[in-house]
Amino acid sequence: MGILAMKVMGGGLGSLAVGNPLKNDGASNHDDAPRQADPGLLIRYALSLPVTAAVVGMASREHLRTNLQAAREQPPLTPAEQEALRKQLA
Repeated sequence: MGILAMKVMGGGLGSLAVGNPLKNDGASNHDDAPRQADPGLLIRYALSLPVTAAVVGMASREHLRTNLQAAREQPPLTPAEQEALRKQLA
């Protein structure tokens, strides 16, 4: 059994990731986000948690490159960095 991190970028539109729309203009508002962060930082946050894997959507090859770089080349966030990101996105 494992634990999956889902909606790492903030939902179907990835509203937590810089460069994506902040609001879902459809019938549901579950994607709305008051603030955004670097996508690589969001991946590092998810991989800092006790998860087996992270499910991260990608709409382009550039997204794939960014996501791979964050997962392969950057360390998980420290507890202090995790708290700073939580405050930033609150």
